Amino acid sequence: MQEHLNITQDLVAEGNYKEALGRFMWFHAHALEYDPGMYGIRLSIALVYWKNLGDIYPPALKALVKIRDDSEKLIQQGKGDKNLFHDVLSINRILKQQDKSIALFELIDNKDEKLADEYWPMIKDYILEKRRHDIAKKFIKDLTKEFAEVKEIYGRNTNLYNDPHVGGAEFKNYNENYFVDQIKELVDLARALEDEASAISVLDSAILVLDDQRLKDLIPGQ
Repeated sequence: MQEHLNITQDLVAEGNYKEALGRFMWFHAHALEYDPGMYGIRLSIALVYWKNLGDIYPPALKALVKIRDDSEKLIQQGKGDKNLFHDVLSINRILKQQDKSIALFELIDNKDEKLADEYWPMIKDYILEKRRHDIAKKFIKDLTKEFAEVKEIYGRNTNLYNDPHVGGAEFKNYNENYFVDQIKELVDLARALEDEASAISVLDSAILVLDDQRLKDLIPGQ
């Protein structure tokens, strides 16, 4: 499947846009049948390649939007699942249309709260990033638990710093920026809920994990 993507990219470079589009569409529909390990690549770099083609070949962008729209309709009709929802989120991210993902999640929540609980972890970052505290407060009940999850991810990533395939200064910078951004969003939520005690608690704990001035600046009076 990786070779399939490589060849497809070669076709794009050669200007064989129509054939490349067909291969991107096939990959999105069938790659996991041949290699389940391509799950992440299918929803990340493969979509980036596809969007890049769409920027120079409009039929490719039209096809990507149609797949998103068709998938969204299935979800709205109650015929989707977590994987299909993840597909929609990923395409919307590539298209920079995360607001459509949030609107779809709100629709799901209105129809089936249990299903919304199941889908919440996939869209949580978008909700917090867009400061939709009206939604977040329904699903985030324990900021201490949320902080523990952020800390766990940060710690797991620090173990990769010396991995020659992943680590390095760029990955370290990414991990620290992600940690700071996640903490900022939790503090922002706490303050939106007028829970300053939780905001300070999260900040104090976060600074013990990463001594970063950006976090200290969030403490009143600093």
